Amino acid sequence: MYALEESTMYAIDLMMNEHIQIRKMLEVMRAMVKQLQAGEDVPIEDFEATIDFARKYADKHHHMKEEDILFPELMETVWMTTDIIQGVMLPEHQEGREHIARLADALEQCKEEPTEEAVSTACLEIDYYTTLLKEHTEKEDQVLYQIALMHLPEESKEKVDRLCKEKEAKEPVESYLKSLESLSAKYL
Repeated sequence: MYALEESTMYAIDLMMNEHIQIRKMLEVMRAMVKQLQAGEDVPIEDFEATIDFARKYADKHHHMKEEDILFPELMETVWMTTDIIQGVMLPEHQEGREHIARLADALEQCKEEPTEEAVSTACLEIDYYTTLLKEHTEKEDQVLYQIALMHLPEESKEKVDRLCKEKEAKEPVESYLKSLESLSAKYL
């Protein structure tokens, strides 16, 4: 993990550090597209590794902590967050899942018959996904997480921290971070 200035919540520190990892993978994805558009080969397995990271680390590991732990606590105790969460954050999580699903479909088509249309669709979905997730993580870091730090009652902070620690203990992420480092070394 990369060091950030520590807040008063383990969960917020953890999620902001996860955002750093996610944004690094977004850079890798963009670099892979640039290389492909420059006429260079990019192994389809590398694209598949980014999809795996997006689905399992960014979504299942990170977004599920938000959706199952932080967001419900915020909506229950800090009224001003309900519209932000329901109107922006959750729809953006779903939109990201849809971009990754379309990217995976395009890559499957590339494996069967690599057409210019399939490659173009894959590149377009990566562009949409990386733009969305970069802006999304910045909103969470700069707005939603700051609201949580300032307005969650102490007992809610402790509950969110405890539940996040329990989830972390059950879900090792080292393999995803190793994949990220390997792809970063190759493309950045």
